[in-house]
Amino acid sequence: MANYLNTLTDNPNVWIEENIYNDSELATFDSPIITSNATNYTIVIGCFQNDSDCFFSLRAREAFRDKDFPRWKILDDKLDCLKLKDIKLKRKEILKIIKKYYNK
Repeated sequence: MANYLNTLTDNPNVWIEENIYNDSELATFDSPIITSNATNYTIVIGCFQNDSDCFFSLRAREAFRDKDFPRWKILDDKLDCLKLKDIKLKRKEILKIIKKYYNK
């Protein structure tokens, strides 16, 4: 089960998953493309809405093809910011993308 916080933005309806708010987890994303079992996966920012709440997470684009993710929308798949070594700066860039989405 994913863990989310709603304190990283000024909007209490915006929930950010642990793989973005937790330094250790975010540090594991060091490239927009990851390889697992000789398969490449593109990391994207995804969002799903539940009533007035929006939930944001880093996911493999390929996972959205799975029937379990019909409510998810891909916000951005050009995450060069994942190459950044500074975790706080990496998170700041991800939050900019998220804020741009929910401020529309």
